[in-house]
Amino acid sequence: MNDECVKLTTYLGERDRADGGFLADALLDCYQRHGFRASVLLRGALGFGSGHHLRSDRLLTLSEDLPVISVAVDTRLRIEAALPELRELTTKGLVT
Repeated sequence: MNDECVKLTTYLGERDRADGGFLADALLDCYQRHGFRASVLLRGALGFGSGHHLRSDRLLTLSEDLPVISVAVDTRLRIEAALPELRELTTKGLVT
């Protein structure tokens, strides 16, 4: 891809929901519908979210709602075309 690209990053919790399912799945479905050139979903092993509670996959009781990062890369025009749909999906978290 030789065009000038933009990276869209969404920070969320793995248990965040949208449209009756998981937000992470809804984001990837949105990326596919808009035909983004590249996307990835990364699940953290340790972190804390907006509630500032430690989450870890080391202990079962701390492994609920680990951090997730969704990243998509494409041209500015394609990313901007998907923003209205992404704004409806993401009611919590951070989108950059």
